[in-house]
Amino acid sequence: MVMWLWTVAGTLAAAATALLWRRTDVPLLVSRLGKGCPVHRGLDEFVRSRPFRPSWLLSPSIVQVLLFGKWQSLPSHLKVRRETFGTPDGGTVALDWVEAGRAMDPAGAEDVGQAFATERILVILPTLTSSGPEVYPLAAEAVAAGYRPVIFLKRGHGVPLTTPRLQGFGEIDDLSLCLNEVRRRHPDALLLGIGLSAGSGLLASYFGCTGSESVLEAGVMVSPGYDARKLFLDGDLKWPFDQALAASLKQLYQANQTELEPVVCPRRMSQCSTVREVDLVLYAEPHGHKDLDAYWNVNNPMREFHRVAKPVLSINALDDPVCVSSQIPWDQFRQHPMGMLCATQLGSHVGWFESLDLRTSWYHAVAFKYLDLVLQHKQPTQPVATRTQDAEQENA
Repeated sequence: MVMWLWTVAGTLAAAATALLWRRTDVPLLVSRLGKGCPVHRGLDEFVRSRPFRPSWLLSPSIVQVLLFGKWQSLPSHLKVRRETFGTPDGGTVALDWVEAGRAMDPAGAEDVGQAFATERILVILPTLTSSGPEVYPLAAEAVAAGYRPVIFLKRGHGVPLTTPRLQGFGEIDDLSLCLNEVRRRHPDALLLGIGLSAGSGLLASYFGCTGSESVLEAGVMVSPGYDARKLFLDGDLKWPFDQALAASLKQLYQANQTELEPVVCPRRMSQCSTVREVDLVLYAEPHGHKDLDAYWNVNNPMREFHRVAKPVLSINALDDPVCVSSQIPWDQFRQHPMGMLCATQLGSHVGWFESLDLRTSWYHAVAFKYLDLVLQHKQPTQPVATRTQDAEQENA
C-alpha cells in the first residue's frame, strides 16, 4: 500500500513538473535596419522581456503542431457575422466579422462592420484548408488588443462553391476584391493583415503583387513556408505531414466534389497520396496549367517578394516540422527594407502554446506588438512598382 502511494505521488509530481517547468526561448530578430529602426528596437525589447516559455510537456514540436486548431470557440460576448461577395467569374467568397454582442448572419448584410469605430481592422487569412473556426482564438485576442478582426474565407472553404474551381495558392484576385470593398466602406480605417501558414503565403503574394498600392498598411506572417515550389514540389515537406496535408486537401475536395466534377476526376483524386499529386489534379489542371511548374510560376509566394512595399513581420520556429527552417530566406530579411524576421528555437508550426490554455498563443502578443509599433512609428511606404506599373513601362 505504501509503495503504491509513493508510485502515485511520484507520477503526480512528474506530471506537475512537466506542466509547470518551463523552457525560456528568447527569439532572434533579423531586419535590414536592425536596432536603428524604432520598430525593430521596440519589438526586440518586447520579446526579451516576454520570451516564449512553453512548459516542458509542450516543448516537442509534434505536440505543438497537434494542438493547433483544437480550440474552435469564441467567448460568449463575441459573435460572428458573415458577409458574402460574388466574384466576376461567378464565385463566392466571404468575410466573417468577429463582433461583440451580435447574432450570426450567414447570409451577410450590406452594413456589416458599420457599427465599429474602425480604427484598426485586422484581416485574418487562415491556413490552407481552414473554414474559419481554427482562427477564432486569434480573433478573440485581436478584439482584446483593440483590433477589429475579420476572417477571409476562400471559395469552397465553408462558403458555397459556385464555380468549378478553388482558389490557387497565391492567387490574390478574390482577396483583393474583399479588401478593396472593406477599404471603400471604411475609408478612414487602418487595414492590417495576418496570415497563418498557407494564409501567410497568400498575404506575401498580395503584398508582393500590389507593392505600394496595397490597401493593407502592414502584415504579419505566421509559420510561412516561403518557397512553396520547394516545399510542395521539390520535397521539403516530409512524411507524415505531406500525407496528412494531402488527406486534408482531399477532404476539401470531397466537400465540394459535386461542383468540381466538371474539372476534377474522382478516380485520379482517390489515387493521390501527396500534396504534389493533389495540387496537380485539384489546382493546376483546373486552372489551365499544363504542369506544376507552370502552376507554381504564378502561385509561389516568393515570386514577387522583392516588391513588398509595406512593413511585414515573419514569425518562424526553427523546429517547424511543416515549413522547415531551411526555407527561411535569412539574407532577404537582412536586405529587404520592409521585412523583419522573428525566429524562435521552439514553437513548431502555428503553435507557440505556453500552456494547455489553447485560447492564447505567444505569437498573438508578438504580432499585436509589432503592428502597434508599426502604426506608432508609421514607416513610409517604399516606392516599389507593381506588376501593372512594370507592364506599362515595358509597353511604353
